[in-house]
Amino acid sequence: MEEVLALTKGTVALLRECDQGVPIVGKVYVAMFNYGQELEALRDGTSEYCPGIKVSVQKYAQVHAIWEKRWEMLHSDMHAAGYVLDLEYQSPDNRQHSNVEVM
Repeated sequence: MEEVLALTKGTVALLRECDQGVPIVGKVYVAMFNYGQELEALRDGTSEYCPGIKVSVQKYAQVHAIWEKRWEMLHSDMHAAGYVLDLEYQSPDNRQHSNVEVM
């Protein structure tokens, strides 16, 4: 059950983000990217958000395949532009302007 909760935590956070009624294209882009990073951390057992949990390779592969299909769909020029233009992410800490892929 801990693995299921750890694997779905990012999805729930993304859905909650979408329910806020504000422009979210950039926020969805960031949330999906972060969820991909979290999946890798869960596979390696190095997650900050779910310490001590390491998911099996099979479960990781299943969830990652779903994430990858969605990421390909969301990794578009429109979503990258939404991320770059979102005021919430325009701080120097985000380094979005140095990311060649986004720019």
